[in-house]
Amino acid sequence: MSDIRYADRLLVLKNSSSIAVAEKAAVLKKQGKEVVDLSWGEPDLKTPANIVNAGIEALKKGYTRYTNSRGIIELREAISNKLKVENNVSYDANSEIFVTPGGKQAILYALLAFINKGDEVLLIDPSWLSYEDMVNLCEGVAVPVPTKAEENFKIDVNEIKKRITPKTRAIIINNPCNPTGMAIEKKDLEAIAKLAVENNIFVISDEIYEKILFDGRKFTSMAEIEGMHERTILINGFSKSYVMTGLRIAYIAAPKNIVSNMIKLQQHSASSAASVSQYMALEALRGPQDFLSELNKVYELRRDYFDSVIKGVPGFSWIKPQGTFYGMLNTSKFAKNSLEASNILLDRFCIATVPGSAFGASGENHIRVCLIVENKVMDRVFDCLRQL
Repeated sequence: MSDIRYADRLLVLKNSSSIAVAEKAAVLKKQGKEVVDLSWGEPDLKTPANIVNAGIEALKKGYTRYTNSRGIIELREAISNKLKVENNVSYDANSEIFVTPGGKQAILYALLAFINKGDEVLLIDPSWLSYEDMVNLCEGVAVPVPTKAEENFKIDVNEIKKRITPKTRAIIINNPCNPTGMAIEKKDLEAIAKLAVENNIFVISDEIYEKILFDGRKFTSMAEIEGMHERTILINGFSKSYVMTGLRIAYIAAPKNIVSNMIKLQQHSASSAASVSQYMALEALRGPQDFLSELNKVYELRRDYFDSVIKGVPGFSWIKPQGTFYGMLNTSKFAKNSLEASNILLDRFCIATVPGSAFGASGENHIRVCLIVENKVMDRVFDCLRQL
């Protein structure tokens, strides 16, 4: 039909660069080509057996029906306990926590709840590529706060301060950060908190990579910072730490008055998170936690291996991550921009990466690599880089 008229909101959305690269890589795989896919932000290890078994048992018991829109109470109580014990923040399981079908949904809820047309949302640049499109979907204005590769993509609080206007409604932080892998120091959280309080700004704190920190770093939640409990929308989940990406299970923690309004978005969209995923998340929190340190060690060792080898590849450098399983590799040696670099690697060598420009202007001349393959597979990547 030539006369199809789409809603204007679709015109402001871009196709996801990471998904586009992954789809192109999938086509190459179907053609029989051996692809090293470093584009997906997905752990390559197996979901712990106890969590899988909990899902099987939940299905056998018939837990396949709707749940309360807030999530099953057992899971909300487990989340509340986790936040109190690990993060030193208190949220009531009945009124201040609700479970969502994935972290993306949670972030979108937070923006839909607070952003009106023309409201500005500060984004640390580079930042996860979906943040900007979500802000646009809400008819808000995404305002990038630049960081510099030569300063290890460290947040400059003065750059945040310069971009605050009367229209600024919120700032999104991701700690540690996708795509840079950099962690936010407590003193910087405190400085951001001071600005938030002074300017009546909400902080949407995406803490999904909380468990994946290196070199003995300790995580601090933004909600733990003085004065921030009442103005932080805390978002976390199970995808990355417990290898449960496809199960789409996360949560929001916020003051009662915020949750009581925000939950309406879930009631009229997803209804609730999948019941079986909720029982698996419950087991993730209540079951053995040894897996977390094992997973963290795997990614720290992979980071260290990549760091040691890339130093010996002429013309290449990267910003050594402090957490997550991402890193930003400088590509100025062989390409005029990050999109060209990503295309060269995929078309010539069947190596899938995401161009840094997809995450913001500060990511230009870099590609995001995901440390989700074993070292022997990564050696093939190094061999290809040596040919450039």
